[in-house]
Amino acid sequence: MMTLLYVLRSHRHNGVEAAGVYSKVRPWAAGVAGGLFTTLQQLGLGLGVALLGGVFHAAASATTGRPAAGLPHGFAVAVTVQAVLALAFAFLATRVARAGAGGPDMIPTRPEPGSTA
Repeated sequence: MMTLLYVLRSHRHNGVEAAGVYSKVRPWAAGVAGGLFTTLQQLGLGLGVALLGGVFHAAASATTGRPAAGLPHGFAVAVTVQAVLALAFAFLATRVARAGAGGPDMIPTRPEPGSTA
């Protein structure tokens, strides 16, 4: 399971998503964009594992009151929640990509030296 997560994580970081994010960034802000992208990615992975772990434990405990007896049910519920969320986020990502959100007009420009803005 950890190998699968590593493959998915490394693909996402080096794949189309990262290229799309980095293509909209000015060269002087590349370091900040890379750090922010990686930080948010790690935050999302950590929260995702915590959320699915909580769903799994709650579903496993709810069937019999003993977590060990409800492991198959908890696993099925957690996988179902994960699949539904993956489809929802894939749908939202395609809508954002089609709308062109985050285009160059939304990116701040670097202030000129000596300006007050």
